[in-house]
Amino acid sequence: MDSPHQGSQNDWQHIHRTKRKRIFSSQPTPQTPQTFTQNRYEMLTEEIHSTDQATNPQPTKIHKPPPPIFLHGVINYNKMIHSINEVAEAEQFYTKSLANNFIKIT
Repeated sequence: MDSPHQGSQNDWQHIHRTKRKRIFSSQPTPQTPQTFTQNRYEMLTEEIHSTDQATNPQPTKIHKPPPPIFLHGVINYNKMIHSINEVAEAEQFYTKSLANNFIKIT
């Protein structure tokens, strides 16, 4: 009998198994022979340090924020927030409730 929290590490989310398990065959996969490769442009990889780089420093890179996390099957929002607050402070993330028990965490 399937429990409502099968495969879940917590009690605030319900995860349905939608993918089938892969069946591995007992036959070993044949190995391909090693092929010798050569890079004819290898000489072009040498860098020449010039004085132009010293006078023109590189601009600072702007770091992008991490992509959002989408959680599905959330059945208890308050327990989910409590679990996240154990790891991160409330000011470090933002949540948005979407349709069909989906939560977006930014």
